[in-house]
Amino acid sequence: LFISLYPALILASGKPVNMLNKMLTTSARGATVRSFLMTGQFIICGCVLTSFFIVGGQFKYIQNFDLGFTKDNITSIEVPTDSISLTKLRYLKKSLSKEGFTQVSLTTQSGNLLTGESFSDVVKKNTAYGTTDLHVIPKEVDGDFIEVMRIPLVQGKSFKEFSWEQWSSLTLINEKFVRDAGWKNPIGQKIELPYGLGELTVIGVMKDFHVSSLHNPMEAVMLRASDYSEMSYAALTSAAPPQTLLLAAAPGSLHSIKKVWANVFPDHDLHYEFLDDSFNKQYEAEKRTILLFSYFSILALTITGIGLYTILSYQLSLRTKEIGIRKVMGANTITLLKLLSKHTLIFVIIGSGVGLMLSWNAANWWLQSFAYKIEITSLLLILPTLVILLFGSGVCLLKILQASRTNPIEALRAE
Repeated sequence: LFISLYPALILASGKPVNMLNKMLTTSARGATVRSFLMTGQFIICGCVLTSFFIVGGQFKYIQNFDLGFTKDNITSIEVPTDSISLTKLRYLKKSLSKEGFTQVSLTTQSGNLLTGESFSDVVKKNTAYGTTDLHVIPKEVDGDFIEVMRIPLVQGKSFKEFSWEQWSSLTLINEKFVRDAGWKNPIGQKIELPYGLGELTVIGVMKDFHVSSLHNPMEAVMLRASDYSEMSYAALTSAAPPQTLLLAAAPGSLHSIKKVWANVFPDHDLHYEFLDDSFNKQYEAEKRTILLFSYFSILALTITGIGLYTILSYQLSLRTKEIGIRKVMGANTITLLKLLSKHTLIFVIIGSGVGLMLSWNAANWWLQSFAYKIEITSLLLILPTLVILLFGSGVCLLKILQASRTNPIEALRAE
């Protein structure tokens, strides 16, 4: 804003006699101030535009990142945990199956896979030298969990290949668990549970999947299974009851889900959330950041364009006589354009270059908060620089063409 007001301040501070005679004076100090202001506005513009491209690139990277499971068309439903409702879980699954919802899974996790409560625990793995502690995220699910979430197995078998009575002594682990444990052959390995709760036998290895935001690195995960629809009421109440139902269903089938729910749980409201919405909620801050930078980018370009135009207007007014003489001597528009835009474009390049370096350092610092992030490639740096150069060149071209078309007689009349 100050850059845009600069010519007005100069004119307001001029002597009335000089103004009436159309005489504007300049000095080395004034030229330095104008150069500094012009460079400064392009430094700011370069910072904002480069940040916009980098933040936008990271946000797009997050949206397209492979989480290791499907988040599309998965509905997370809060299950009532009172004693009467727990006895209706088998009826709920059968009712959903009759409506065509065959992929249904129950889990004790509050919320859903992404935004629900996750905690780490310490288990022990057996080695030739005894046992070693491992930090792991345990999840209590049923036998349909990995099929519903489409988490592929890379080794071994799933829970459904065993009878549900055996599930309490079995576990599935992910690849990160195997790497942390240092196992070459994980199938059949024993895992000792904390608090003297016994041990589990590894029956399969899942492909790595994320159970938290991409701000965090991949974590070791261990699944324990129970068939909640087959368990007795006494077993359900003595163990941690299921709190969330995961259902493979498109948003358009919500009406059928509500119908089943009203029939099974008439006294409980349906509380649901789509898994892709839950995923997006984790990155609300990043979404607001990119929206903010988009507004700032438009504002920065607008103010920079106004500032450059007014600075050029003032500079060209100081060279009105020179332009008139050169035109009388036969200079064409191209010659005048090269002459008058050379210094301005140098300041545009310097300003955008400095702004690019500043924003590159700031963006690198911001990206450190992500365990999974984009690489700042040359393309992400070249694009905002090209935008600024094209924009600055366009403003220069517009103003200089306007000045070069002035009748030289009009330019020299005051002389």
